Amino acid sequence: MGVIPSRTDGEEPPRRWRWGFLAALGMTLIACATRPPTGEPLAPVNAASADEALRILQARSAELKGARSLMRMRATSGGRVQSFKAQLQVDPRAMLLTAYTPLNTTAMRVYADDSGVVFTNDIEHTAWRGSAAEFARNFGFFGELAPRDVAKLLIGLPASRNLTYEATTTGLARATAGDVTITYAPPSYPPSRITVARGAQTLEIESLGTVASSERVEPLTVPGDYQCCVAPKM
Repeated sequence: MGVIPSRTDGEEPPRRWRWGFLAALGMTLIACATRPPTGEPLAPVNAASADEALRILQARSAELKGARSLMRMRATSGGRVQSFKAQLQVDPRAMLLTAYTPLNTTAMRVYADDSGVVFTNDIEHTAWRGSAAEFARNFGFFGELAPRDVAKLLIGLPASRNLTYEATTTGLARATAGDVTITYAPPSYPPSRITVARGAQTLEIESLGTVASSERVEPLTVPGDYQCCVAPKM
């Protein structure tokens, strides 16, 4: 067994040790970020009818204090397929969706509140700010849906009443907004699998854990060296 060399007080550890420690710490923090979230489990719905289930879900949507969800996503657009893990954070005023690379480093982040949307591409070091409507036009999977509506739909709750909903006694089965269709299979709350379809674009989502959380979603701070005003894209 090797022995760690001793050192005298005040002597700096070798640089390779310092870098090794920082790398290990960084990987530990990243691993924590992509573990299933901890919190209060979401109570399932088991109503007497589909209409009652929808009323229960609408009430929970209006009363939502916050939620955290870890997901595995598979996006298909124009023959291009991307698979990644993502973490969703929601509170009554804001949402944050963070997508990760296969190495569990941050790939992109979407933050939305009443003042608009902030998007960062953390691979290419670019950023964008704008309105929810402008973001929807650039980020095609969800059509004209605002990001905070999307966040609720991804945890199985009705969002805007402008959508059309189909439900069963255990949860949402389908939500439709214009040319966007969101299907829950099986219909349950919280959902286990979701498919978002818009034309030739599809986003398949597998839930890896969703919990209630009252933690505040922190605003997204754009690093100073990021290139500004690059339009959002998957």
